[in-house]
Amino acid sequence: MRRAADILRGRAEDVASLMVRENGKPLAQARLEALAGADIIDGFAGEAQRTYGQVIPSRAPDVL
Repeated sequence: MRRAADILRGRAEDVASLMVRENGKPLAQARLEALAGADIIDGFAGEAQRTYGQVIPSRAPDVL
């Protein structure tokens, strides 16, 4: 996942350009969204380091 985030950051300009053509959004906003996506992937990758063999119960009674 960290590698995917690095790749996304490296291709942020290309991704932003595609988003501009697809959605018509401003380039600066598209660039920020691409980089934010990489940050989100990195955040989820970091969760793997915080697993300690514990199961955290859900707030909903019928959800595991």
